[in-house]
Amino acid sequence: MGTVFLSNCRCGGEAEFLLEGERIFARCKICGIRTPSRAASLDYSAKQQVADVWNAGMLDGPTTTD
Repeated sequence: MGTVFLSNCRCGGEAEFLLEGERIFARCKICGIRTPSRAASLDYSAKQQVADVWNAGMLDGPTTTD
């Protein structure tokens, strides 16, 4: 499977994938903005879904899901 790419955050910080329990999300290393999490059981598919949201720039502020 190919590499899943996360673009830089609008603040200029690097984004990273994080695994929290059985959920995966992307978060900026500088400002902390994050995507909604996805179930990580389908690792590549979940990463791609998270990356699509991040790279589309649809995040308005810190997003958390419980």
